[in-house]
Amino acid sequence: MDDRPVFYVGSDPNDLDDARDWLEEQLHASWLLDTEITELQLALTEILINVLERTGTGVKSELTVEVLHDEVHLTIGDERPPFEPGRPDDIDREGGFGLLLVNLLVDEAKVTADGHGGSSIRLTKHRPE
Repeated sequence: MDDRPVFYVGSDPNDLDDARDWLEEQLHASWLLDTEITELQLALTEILINVLERTGTGVKSELTVEVLHDEVHLTIGDERPPFEPGRPDDIDREGGFGLLLVNLLVDEAKVTADGHGGSSIRLTKHRPE
């Protein structure tokens, strides 16, 4: 059985505060520094805003957190299909660059399809050696 903490966030912009607060609560006793928690909160906000822009209201995202000895994983899953992230050299493209910002805030960001039409993005912070 999976015992990772789970939080469901709706598509109301006010839900973003609840999601950030939940994430901070889950990570306050971890080995992450306060600045790293803030970076994960900002990355989460960027992803949830993108979900809202792409899907509108009515979509819930599932957040899970896993704190390991040397890594922290935050996974955001929803029913929307995987998206194509923007490239830094594609200046004519509108949008799609949020994942570039997210990649500056975390050590790894991986978007995957869930096999049922939805997708997830897994954000990872590595513990410094």
